[in-house]
Amino acid sequence: MSQILGTELPDRALSHLQVGRLVIMATVDGRGRPDTAPMSWVTALDHRTIRVAVSPEVSTYRNILENDRVMLSLIGGTMTLSISGRARVLAESIEEVPFPMAMVEVLVDEVKDDCLIGRGTTDDAVRWEDRRRAVSDMRVEHALRRAPVEPELVTPLQPQISVEY
Repeated sequence: MSQILGTELPDRALSHLQVGRLVIMATVDGRGRPDTAPMSWVTALDHRTIRVAVSPEVSTYRNILENDRVMLSLIGGTMTLSISGRARVLAESIEEVPFPMAMVEVLVDEVKDDCLIGRGTTDDAVRWEDRRRAVSDMRVEHALRRAPVEPELVTPLQPQISVEY
């Protein structure tokens, strides 16, 4: 369960998006599959613009050249945000950096708050920070591991992409 916050970064995201903070960037590869990578050289210029230093030798860079759709995930403290946008390479190299790094700019399309994980027994919204007070991670892991698989409830996976060798 998520809440769309709009097309601008909230102030807490603007403060978080500074170089040295880890975010996860998702891109789309040439076969249409998601590709994620950790990024720490990220900074927000304003409520609609994020810049990232990306090595031109990694799939993230190549994916952006082919498909400009990206998503950044900010997870930490009480913040769980997904930021979708369009990326473009501003510079193939950053002069101040002594090794190959490209400058990528992300223009924010939508910000989504993913901190709601569903509804509780009283139909009140349950937030991520509330879950630790309600149940331990070990209890959930135990339940996931001990639950039997019921074959009639399992949906077979259908390949979405044909692969030629």
